[in-house]
Amino acid sequence: RIVFAGQERQSIEIEAISLDAFAAGLERPVDVIKFDIQGAEAMAFEGMTQILNDQNNLTIITEFWPRGLTLSGHDPRQFLEQLLEKGFDVQIIDEQESRLRTLDIDYALKRYPVEYDTDIFFTNLYCSRAA
Repeated sequence: RIVFAGQERQSIEIEAISLDAFAAGLERPVDVIKFDIQGAEAMAFEGMTQILNDQNNLTIITEFWPRGLTLSGHDPRQFLEQLLEKGFDVQIIDEQESRLRTLDIDYALKRYPVEYDTDIFFTNLYCSRAA
């Protein structure tokens, strides 16, 4: 997690770069990205503006954990809205029902609430954007 872990957890300092900086050194364009970074998904999304501008055919599979996003200083609703604003077709990977469910933001926030006493309210999203 990229948040204060508290006294009960060990932590280390790391160096991080944006996805744009990482992708700049690649020989071919990025077309699939998987995020599962414990609430830092919104930060990673903010660090990929060049990828979003350059790559119309892009798939993102991302964890959606409202508590983690909140602990990282981001609004879960705003994260979902940004995905839609960038032209992604967003679907919830509903593991309980073994199906993809078209994103309804209000439904997602109700089904995966920000609960401060548990980490169980999360899912994954399948986000696709085609030219």
